[in-house]
Amino acid sequence: SSHTFMDEQHVRPGENVADSFTLLCAADASVVVLVSLLPELAEAFAPEVLRNTTVASHIQLRTRLGEVLRRKGTTSAELYKFLEAHGLPPIPAVPGDEVHLDAQVRHSGSVWERDGGHVGPV
Repeated sequence: SSHTFMDEQHVRPGENVADSFTLLCAADASVVVLVSLLPELAEAFAPEVLRNTTVASHIQLRTRLGEVLRRKGTTSAELYKFLEAHGLPPIPAVPGDEVHLDAQVRHSGSVWERDGGHVGPV
């Protein structure tokens, strides 16, 4: 979502609840975070991003913050500590090629394995 964080409430919720969350890249992995926490995350880990006047939307903030976090070597564990300090459970983003191995995905029956013939199990 491209809702601005420069308005009075700091966030304009979208119609879809998914607009409330985003992926933020750390040095070692991506982390699911609340969009409304992006300015506070930036203040804690990369305040220089907030001083950049070209960053005017949550999409721009997420992108720039992710770039700086990777450059600084900020790890997902550091972001998890920040989230836990704010009463939020850390939610790691599962890499696309590992989704089928995720316990919740397997538990919900979202994965069906079958014999792929000459290519093996799929």
